[in-house]
Amino acid sequence: MMGIVLFKTALAVYLVCAVVYGASLWVRRVLTARFATWLMVAALVIHTSSFASRWLTAGMSPAVGIHDALSFFAWVMAAAYLALQLKTKTRVLGAFVSPVICLIMVVASVELGGGGRRT
Repeated sequence: MMGIVLFKTALAVYLVCAVVYGASLWVRRVLTARFATWLMVAALVIHTSSFASRWLTAGMSPAVGIHDALSFFAWVMAAAYLALQLKTKTRVLGAFVSPVICLIMVVASVELGGGGRRT
């Protein structure tokens, strides 16, 4: 249960992050992009906590379904982007990466609720 709450919180923060990155392109302010980067870090930490919670609840790695695979892929994308951003100091890529991460998380969220299962 807590893993689901953390997952949905991470999704919400990733969404706000994508909006703020988009706004940073619009207003062309470094401070806005920096804030978006910190939002991405926060989302990644919450997302990591979601994985840890699900792992502890299941007693094993919960990466067995499409939800977990998509969630993990979004997590890897966020981590890779932040590592690249730390190395290159280029934040503009976040405006393009963060919406993709959001989309993957939304699809994973639908899968979490069973939206992708056929009866």
